[in-house]
Amino acid sequence: MLTFLQRLRIATKLWLLIVIFTVVGVADNLSEMALVSQRLHGEKETQLRHLVETVHSVLQSYQQAVQEGRLAEDQARRQAAEAIRQLHYGAREYFWIHDQSQPVPRMVMHPTVPALEGHALSEPRFDRATSWRSGTEGGYQPLGNLNLFVAMNQAIGPTGDGFVTYDWPKPLAQGGVSEQLYPKLSYVKRFDAWGWVIGSGIYIDDLDAEYWRDARSRLFKAGAWLLLLGLLAWFVMRTVVQPLRAFQTLIDSLRANPEHPLPAPESQPGELGQLLRSFVKLIEDLRRSRNELTLSIEKMRLMARQSSGHPSQAPDD
Repeated sequence: MLTFLQRLRIATKLWLLIVIFTVVGVADNLSEMALVSQRLHGEKETQLRHLVETVHSVLQSYQQAVQEGRLAEDQARRQAAEAIRQLHYGAREYFWIHDQSQPVPRMVMHPTVPALEGHALSEPRFDRATSWRSGTEGGYQPLGNLNLFVAMNQAIGPTGDGFVTYDWPKPLAQGGVSEQLYPKLSYVKRFDAWGWVIGSGIYIDDLDAEYWRDARSRLFKAGAWLLLLGLLAWFVMRTVVQPLRAFQTLIDSLRANPEHPLPAPESQPGELGQLLRSFVKLIEDLRRSRNELTLSIEKMRLMARQSSGHPSQAPDD
């Protein structure tokens, strides 16, 4: 592996480094985005659970009044239902109470649609449950548009409480409800003493909006980092790789033609400029030495020719 990397060109190593950073960054952001989605959903679950548990304690206080003989049970039920009818939070969020009748529950109290009270919740418009979870731990189990109140009673079976998701229209400011359906999350908790189920729901389509806001922010930051890496790679390519390639081209040109013109030593700054200046000086010294050697050889040849043209006289006997 090390040998393979050593054989790669500098430019290839740079782009490989950028690709590695990109892959790691994308994987990290995808992991973080999944955690963000879980966190947002978990915050909604916690909010709902705390609200319903608070209202559940209201029922417990009325039940205690019954046990202490301060209220008859029927009177306590009516007063508890009316007290919960008045409780609201957020923009239009509310609490309702249904029972555990089989096969379909009956509505005990609904603050916004009182016409449902006392009736079995078997209308087709309630067949919109998409998933449920018993208790506060574990994953959601998918549902194929089951009756949402039946799903709620199934969810509370093992643990006494649970969550149900379903699609539901939103109330409009001018009255009525929207034609479009939106995802909604409800938490329900059983009140065993009276066989009631207290619940509340909140729309969670805003989770998607918040999720994508976070995703866009992360993508923007990741894009900025990639742009910075790209500019850094371009800078290194321009100041290191390209001069090295030019240097290699110069060497190849000098090998083909020793008299190839040399670049100006000051044309390249930094360490590469110092390397180029040293190389140019080396070539100039070599050319000077070659010229001096050529001149010395020519002088020796001239002297040799002069000696051969005027031979020395031999002495007389």
